[in-house]
Amino acid sequence: MSIERLRGLLDLLEARLKMLEVEEEALVAELQQLPPGGGCTLDYRWVRNKLKVKYWYWYLVCYEDGKRRHIYVGAFPERAYKEREEAKRAREIGRRLRKLHKAKRRIEKLLAKAEEQLAEAVSLLEGVGEDRVQPEAGFSLTPGAGVVQG
Repeated sequence: MSIERLRGLLDLLEARLKMLEVEEEALVAELQQLPPGGGCTLDYRWVRNKLKVKYWYWYLVCYEDGKRRHIYVGAFPERAYKEREEAKRAREIGRRLRKLHKAKRRIEKLLAKAEEQLAEAVSLLEGVGEDRVQPEAGFSLTPGAGVVQG
């Protein structure tokens, strides 16, 4: 594998990492704009009036301070649909952020491993010239010189 190819692959990984970071920042900004309390669901419940007649109404079921609360929304739950959609979007953003974080960690590990292996290769190449076998004293490596006793 050529150095240019390695450099291209490393540049590609770094570019992908930067794209993931930009997407993560955008999702965090969007998540911060959503109102808190996104754990609500829409529920269609019946209620009896004074005459013991059943009527059906929409309620927003939320958990606040560990307690389940039913908030009356009415016959046309526009507010509830909006809150439910916001909660759904918050969950989607949370899922995407977890995937982005996992991908970022994987790329960072790959980059760290590549850097470690390149550093090891450079140290091996630097040590190649130092590990030459030195002839013993009194021996010559020139042809025809024979063994010189000295």
